[in-house]
Amino acid sequence: MTQSASGAGVGWLSNLGFAIADDAKAASANLSATSGQGFALSRDDAMSMLNVARQARSHFTEMRTIAYKLTRVTAPADDPGSNSYNDGLVGSGQRQGAFAAGSRNVEQMIKYSEDLVHSLEKALGITVTSDETAAAGLKTTAQDTKTGFAG
Repeated sequence: MTQSASGAGVGWLSNLGFAIADDAKAASANLSATSGQGFALSRDDAMSMLNVARQARSHFTEMRTIAYKLTRVTAPADDPGSNSYNDGLVGSGQRQGAFAAGSRNVEQMIKYSEDLVHSLEKALGITVTSDETAAAGLKTTAQDTKTGFAG
């Protein structure tokens, strides 16, 4: 049994396919026949990779809250040294600080891991129920807006 998910991903995986088969040789042959570029994996390897990608996505999602809190750090004292150091960390006015850059990096890693999970699930023929998708979306929205829903 061979399943291919050529172009299944979005963003950074949009031009790469995943060929999944009972063994890696069959997957490689199928991938070469369809698109010529991508990843050929046995079903067991793909499931293992999917589990790691899901764990990474979960880890990055947990990091989001911490990264956001770091962008709200205030100076311990109202003196020029503390204020200057704090401005370098969190930014001031239009200038972004180091913590804001870190927060943007965490958001990018979440997107990368979500794309990888989506591509692997599609290649494996796994569908996520709409309830799970809606719950994940609600939690993400709640964290972004800090409204208190499901967060």
